Amino acid sequence: MTFKKGNKYSKMRKTNLRKIEETPNNFSKLSEIDKGYIAGIFDGEGCVSLQVRKNGKKRVIISIANSNKELLVWIKNIFQFGSLNKSSQKVNLDVYYWKTSDRYAKAFLKEIVNFLHIKKDKAMEGINYG
Repeated sequence: MTFKKGNKYSKMRKTNLRKIEETPNNFSKLSEIDKGYIAGIFDGEGCVSLQVRKNGKKRVIISIANSNKELLVWIKNIFQFGSLNKSSQKVNLDVYYWKTSDRYAKAFLKEIVNFLHIKKDKAMEGINYG
């Protein structure tokens, strides 16, 4: 695949292609306590979305929203994938969300599914989706 020189998105596309080719392997560092803690955060603040694109491709998207940016930075640093953004909705507090999709979302869910209570069924559905 080639990119036009000077295209403002070319660097971003190259970075995204590199991320897609990598396999998430940062989970061996996680203790059972950390997995349980992250699962608790996900149970309360997380979301699993299952989508079908117009071309028929199925997608799994997960996100965690919270007003504590440092918490989401910590999760992003542990997993080393996903994006961290500030919500544009007008509320009393700034709200941030960490979001990832497809193989990374499934890898995340596989690591925490045994610790989930509320979203366990939805997580299993996401793992097996597609």
